[in-house]
Amino acid sequence: MVKKIYTLREMCKIMKIKLPSEFNDVADIKRDSITLRKDEIVNGTVFFAGYDIVSEKNFYDELVKKGAEIIFIDRNDYDEYEPNPELPFIIVDNLMEKQGRFFYHVKKQYKIKKTVAITGSVGKTTTTQLLDAITKNEMNSYCSKGNFNSYPSVANHVMNELSENLDLYIQEIGAAAPTTVEKSAAMIHPNAYILTNVLPHHLNFYKTIENVFLDKTSISKYLRHGGVIITNFDDEMIANHRFPHKVISFGINTEKKVNYRAENIEQVGRYLELDIIYKNNKIHLKVNVVGKHNAYNVLAAFAMAKYLGIDDETIKKNILNFKTKGIRQNIIHLGDVLLFIDCYNVCNTSIKSGIVAVDEMPIANGCKKFAFIGGENKLGENYYNISYDLGKEISKNNLDYIVCYSVADSTQKQINYYGDSRPIYDGLIASNYHNCCILTKHDELVDFIKKNVRSGDIILLKGNSELDMTAAIDEVYGTSLLLDYDYTPGREVFVKNDEFEMKANSDFKYGSIDKYFHEKEEVVFPSEIDGYKVHRVGKRLYRKNENIKQIDFGKSLVNIGFAAFAWCQGLTELDIPGNVKWISDSAFAECHNIEKIRLNEGVINIGKNAFYNNESLKIIYIPDSVKYIDENAFAKTYDFTIVCNKGSYAEKYAKQHNIKTKES
Repeated sequence: MVKKIYTLREMCKIMKIKLPSEFNDVADIKRDSITLRKDEIVNGTVFFAGYDIVSEKNFYDELVKKGAEIIFIDRNDYDEYEPNPELPFIIVDNLMEKQGRFFYHVKKQYKIKKTVAITGSVGKTTTTQLLDAITKNEMNSYCSKGNFNSYPSVANHVMNELSENLDLYIQEIGAAAPTTVEKSAAMIHPNAYILTNVLPHHLNFYKTIENVFLDKTSISKYLRHGGVIITNFDDEMIANHRFPHKVISFGINTEKKVNYRAENIEQVGRYLELDIIYKNNKIHLKVNVVGKHNAYNVLAAFAMAKYLGIDDETIKKNILNFKTKGIRQNIIHLGDVLLFIDCYNVCNTSIKSGIVAVDEMPIANGCKKFAFIGGENKLGENYYNISYDLGKEISKNNLDYIVCYSVADSTQKQINYYGDSRPIYDGLIASNYHNCCILTKHDELVDFIKKNVRSGDIILLKGNSELDMTAAIDEVYGTSLLLDYDYTPGREVFVKNDEFEMKANSDFKYGSIDKYFHEKEEVVFPSEIDGYKVHRVGKRLYRKNENIKQIDFGKSLVNIGFAAFAWCQGLTELDIPGNVKWISDSAFAECHNIEKIRLNEGVINIGKNAFYNNESLKIIYIPDSVKYIDENAFAKTYDFTIVCNKGSYAEKYAKQHNIKTKES
């Protein structure tokens, strides 16, 4: 990573803007803080206004207080919002074009061989991550992280994250309103881009699907000479469009001739398997992802990998490196309940895909399948009819129960933000699907899960992250999904007592202890701190601590975080109470001196490498409540005995892994 530094004079020259004379005194100061996001402002920042722009009079005053020394603003925005004229504004005609010119200049300095952009209504992030998995071991590459796909995020990647002489730069590009894709494309001028599909999303701003299409395809304006578009011909709007560049097509159901077609698509457990047919070739792929709809994402990534010159066998091998995680298209064992979670964002297409994926999962006789769904947000004024039609469509599924979850407030502003599943419920009822209900409160959701979900059941959790359905899973099963993936700003609080500091969620009043103040031989965890429940021992909190000899986990703690006590060599014995439901991956890895572990009734989950290389372990008591132990939970831990009840999950696990048992 090489951070680029520019003076204001250089920036204005690149953008072909006349430097206002009042800035001459600061024109030659070298600056490395250049951003489009207010949360990235530090002292001396050059700020491009437009993304975070709001109508409040003091918005720009606050930027200056935070450290913004120069603010570029579009003349139309300046005239509309009439900010304080005394602030350090440089007013620019057509700022979008000018800032695009500047960031593209920055990007060119890295001398990157190929740049690939990925956009579309759904499937962008999965396709991006699939392509990254295929390419990262084959070339010197950089891939945009997570869901950072807005044009300020693209600017940040260009300004702060790239390296010199990369072979490949992969950038996901998202859309929220007209010109947002175009602004990103203007900064990077890719050699090729993937267009996954075009759907009627964000209609509160785009108004029509045609406007969505125009913005998504605006990347074509900025493709480098000889550029290529890889796109989905199952989408009729795309298939019938005449692109100005070479098109490489993929599809499954289209009657049109395509360059890459998927056949024999099957979900085999956690793996999606499919054949890809191209030219006179046929290759069978196995991908660690759930849902046949992901075949489109695999096709797109495969086609781009071939464009980049990667051979079939390398693609086949490397695509297995792709792993879902967190709250996006992930499979999580909640004891012996299986959770398919896809809760970063939501659209009607992905709701249908999630229901189909769960519908096709195998399940034991007598067990049930549940879908907990929220409505698509940002659908605009016609949201009710669109969502109602979805309810009628998904009424044909074979799930045992659908729970529609919405916030109680039903104002248009709230519906645009959270979505609304009540029209989905109405559509279900109108179609005589009566195994459904509507819930609007967190406590109702928690109670429903506790009363209805049983051993062996399968849950689909599908809704916007803003709906916080993950908090209910945390409360019932001891996970920490909301704490790890909380994207709602302004509700993170820090509370502390004499011993600990905890990062907590102000809405749900629980948190993770992430800091301690004193080195002690005995650690005692409280039930709460300043009215906030202690939910988790934070990730790596006591890793390699040389002082701890004893742990009192308290009466409230439910989650022992990733590697929280790894390499703690002073520990010789553990007594983990039943309020602790979740022992995360590597929680006690490399604790070489632990000889005895007692898990009490209530613990349900033991994660990967939880007791990795515990070489002194002789005996561990595992109660009937434990319903999931990762196959590598005791990797490199030998010659120990599991004490458990006959016929229990622990006994079956021990037999499968050749571990000695003793009946409790």
